[in-house]
Amino acid sequence: MPQRRKSFSQANLNVRHDGPQGELLAHALTVPEADGYTLTHGFHPYPGRFHHQLPATLLRAVAAPGQTLLDPFMGGGTPLVEAMLQGLVATGNDLNPVATVVARERTRPRTQPQAERVVRTARDIGAEVVALRRSPKPPRVNHPRLAQLAPHYQPHLFAELVQWARLIDEVRDSSVRETLRAVLSAGVVKFSNRRSDSSAQAAPKTFPKGAAGRFLQGKAEELVQAQQEFARLLPEGCPRPKLLAENARLLPSLPWAQFDHILTSPPYPGTYDYAEQHRLRMDWLCLASGSFAAQEIGARREGQPWATAPA
Repeated sequence: MPQRRKSFSQANLNVRHDGPQGELLAHALTVPEADGYTLTHGFHPYPGRFHHQLPATLLRAVAAPGQTLLDPFMGGGTPLVEAMLQGLVATGNDLNPVATVVARERTRPRTQPQAERVVRTARDIGAEVVALRRSPKPPRVNHPRLAQLAPHYQPHLFAELVQWARLIDEVRDSSVRETLRAVLSAGVVKFSNRRSDSSAQAAPKTFPKGAAGRFLQGKAEELVQAQQEFARLLPEGCPRPKLLAENARLLPSLPWAQFDHILTSPPYPGTYDYAEQHRLRMDWLCLASGSFAAQEIGARREGQPWATAPA
């Protein structure tokens, strides 16, 4: 079984509320200390996300199977997963192209044969990359953003990840290829010279040869196992969410008053720079980032104009 990620502790949280809605919100916000991320929720880092118990608690209290839900800032898709588990018809939106990659996998149920194809493909790629390390002339990789990526990695880790990226893009089964691209995204910061997702400070890594490949294979196996468990818990006939990448201020493809419920974790003003935090992932996956960087709401790089506004 994959190890569950731990959530932050709320043991010392001082809770005050008023009325039945306040009581519900207080209950939803109080996450048990020992309750880590379950099912597909633990897949892929994503700063600022909900703990899954929060949307699960709220939806159990106010929503009914068959109703519709919108998350206009879906991020990694936490409310979408919980909406599916309760039989809701969900729609998610996020301008960050990495959000679509992550949310698609967190909301993807898999059968055992489908999972076996992913694991088998990951193992085949891993074995081929190991063999290429012994080759005096490994295949040339024509990745369009190699020049941007190379300075962020130790040479042996970069060479390994480049071959993984090349072989993943050659996978013919689109669902397997999408999943392995998401798995690659989950690992590219871990093996970079960045300290973490939320810090661009340099921290060169000392991983040995083969470490990236072992991580990616393990992550693929962990993900498809969680996707199978997710599939077993879904109500019969539950549809996959519709995923959009539109400006949340406008959402032009959605008619007015279409949804029964809206549940979201909006941007934290001045706290995160998602366009910068996910830069390596967008470069590895060759995702277009221009419109997202230009329209990201509340980015830290834009400063905090409200802090200096006159009273």
